[in-house]
Amino acid sequence: MYSDMVEAPQKFGLPVFSSQAREARSAPWQPFYFLFCLFACGRFRDDIFVADTAEVRKINKAKRTNVLLQALCDYGFTFDGIKKFQLSSGQVLEIDYPDNQNVLEVLSAVAQKVKNTQLKEVKNYYSRLWKCFAIATPGAKTVRTAPVNPV
Repeated sequence: MYSDMVEAPQKFGLPVFSSQAREARSAPWQPFYFLFCLFACGRFRDDIFVADTAEVRKINKAKRTNVLLQALCDYGFTFDGIKKFQLSSGQVLEIDYPDNQNVLEVLSAVAQKVKNTQLKEVKNYYSRLWKCFAIATPGAKTVRTAPVNPV
């Protein structure tokens, strides 16, 4: 995913001009943070993972979510329940990963764990949360294997 971000930053809504330097510092983490928000704000209904779009919009700090949803589709995720990838167009977002249903269960478990333990009193969401979440995300290449908060 990171190599694709380098080759086509506009596809992920990343800033391309130097005037957007402040935004560029957090831009590489936005897809993972947004994915975290989706799974932290949802639950399984039968075999379908459903995220509450109002709750996602409330906690999400990533920008250009419609672009991020479109980019995630290229990595095997499918989304239903909204129009034109706009979270405000529906009450719930159905998320699927047809290649391996277990991916949804793992991402949900990690997101709920992070939400219940680390989200409280964390001031810099991007720097801490994405590290836990990126490790469990398919297509994400990371070399970080140590715990986020080593003791």
